[in-house]
Amino acid sequence: MLTYIQINAAKPKAKAWTLSDSQGLHLQIQPNGSKLWRFKYRFLAAKSGSPWLTGGKGRKLPPA
Repeated sequence: MLTYIQINAAKPKAKAWTLSDSQGLHLQIQPNGSKLWRFKYRFLAAKSGSPWLTGGKGRKLPPA
């Protein structure tokens, strides 16, 4: 589980990179400094991903 300190300490790099949280939640840090939440999930054995989640909405999703 990512902490507030880890999220704020994540600095942009030349390419986009991710920090993994738990249960499919990832934080992607863009080269321009923006931080985007992404939730990866499986539905009927098909791997998929949700649209980008912004504004701290990533943790408010109901459990799968």
